[in-house]
Amino acid sequence: MVAVFSPDCVKSVRLDKTRDFVYWFSLDSVYNIFFWKCVKAKNPYALYVWSLVSAFLFFDIEEAIELAAYAKKVYPVAKLLYIMLKSLGGKEDHEVYSKFKKRYNYEEAEGFCETLKFHIRMLPPNRFGTYSETWCFTDSPMCWESHQFLDEFNGGPYIVERCIDCIYFYLSRDIMEMT
Repeated sequence: MVAVFSPDCVKSVRLDKTRDFVYWFSLDSVYNIFFWKCVKAKNPYALYVWSLVSAFLFFDIEEAIELAAYAKKVYPVAKLLYIMLKSLGGKEDHEVYSKFKKRYNYEEAEGFCETLKFHIRMLPPNRFGTYSETWCFTDSPMCWESHQFLDEFNGGPYIVERCIDCIYFYLSRDIMEMT
């Protein structure tokens, strides 16, 4: 039991190996004590969850960005969360976003988006405020003209999801609608 709670173990354990790890912050969770030990030890997966909670339950965007910035070094979904939160706050980090686009292909990015949306949906419902008014993204990604020129459509003449810019746009829209 002592080895499980050692600082090295708590800091490095992969919480994302279980589907419901986002719910561990809740007082109802049997893993709540372990989760808070992970937060205290700066476990990147626990900090990712706390970033989600800070952003979508407490509406503390600055703290959420700071926590996601730490977690993004280890967890790719946290990197996407960081990109989204920076966009949400109107302070896009183009360097991180361009590195993300170069590192991950379309299928990987789409999987990260679905995981992030699932994690946000796992949080308890919001009771006050919204980010919908401050969410920053354009009406359509700049790449759409290229997709239209190349006849890259999937599902209809105006439904285009062919690159990571498109995924980023749709994720922004979906998260805005959830909040």
